[in-house]
Amino acid sequence: ISGVIDSSITMPSIDMLYAQIFYKWKSFVVKPSTTGLHFPAFIEALLLLVQRKYSSSGTLLSSVIELIESCVRQLDFCVEV
Repeated sequence: ISGVIDSSITMPSIDMLYAQIFYKWKSFVVKPSTTGLHFPAFIEALLLLVQRKYSSSGTLLSSVIELIESCVRQLDFCVEV
């Protein structure tokens, strides 16, 4: 989550997104998970998040790449410290 949360994406908005997707997908899965999202639900959440955060990137692919690069930069920073 580090590097994703800022003025455009807040922790409460991520919590709301998680809850909405969790309950939406809960009715589609045969074996419900006790924690976390199933992979298709995770992908949906990821795509919705990048569309909100990187809406000016042009394509969905470029938005996903931007998010991944941001996460990698944050991980590199954490390793250096």
